[in-house]
Amino acid sequence: GLGFNRIAVADKGVVQQNQQWGADHGLDIDQYDVDKVFIHKGPMSLFYGSDAIGGVIEILPVDVPSENMVWGDVSLIAKSNNNLSGITAMTSVKRGRWFFRGRLTAQRFADYRVPVDTVTYL
Repeated sequence: GLGFNRIAVADKGVVQQNQQWGADHGLDIDQYDVDKVFIHKGPMSLFYGSDAIGGVIEILPVDVPSENMVWGDVSLIAKSNNNLSGITAMTSVKRGRWFFRGRLTAQRFADYRVPVDTVTYL
């Protein structure tokens, strides 16, 4: 199958070297800073390295605007399966040839609980 290190992930043009596909592995990217996702199927090793033998997931941020402006957003985050709560805030400024974008994301997770007193590992 197309698991483990057969698919590369490129976030803003940088291949993620700390990522491995599996049931317990997620992507080490900010999920709130994604605008477009492209799936490139098939061998892409010449462009992205040996991990891209099965393809590439290319993640792109929001494009830089063509006109001068200041904008931002704030989002609250909540999930019930692990009592997650958080906030993410972004601000962007475009003036002439200069562009700045900053994002801060903070999340707090509760501990998972196993409904037994002891666990025996085999």
